[in-house]
Amino acid sequence: MTELAKKDAKERAIETRRWGGDFEDCALQAGISYETLLRWRKEDISFDMMLEAAWSDYKISLIRSVKADKPDYLLERDFRKRFHLPN
Repeated sequence: MTELAKKDAKERAIETRRWGGDFEDCALQAGISYETLLRWRKEDISFDMMLEAAWSDYKISLIRSVKADKPDYLLERDFRKRFHLPN
């Protein structure tokens, strides 16, 4: 794989992660095997950090969406969990 193709594959994997894909989805969208994705994560700490940041972006977008659409959901679940209240 050329360096340009590898860079493109990594970008597709990161974008897939940003939209909530698991690592298998990332590999599939990048056109590589799951094992290759794991190897790249080990070999390229910057790539691994970008995948984790993309996952964080995804989670934050979900929280924002829930806050906007169903704030009571967060109060019922997250509040109880944080303060160890019974259900």
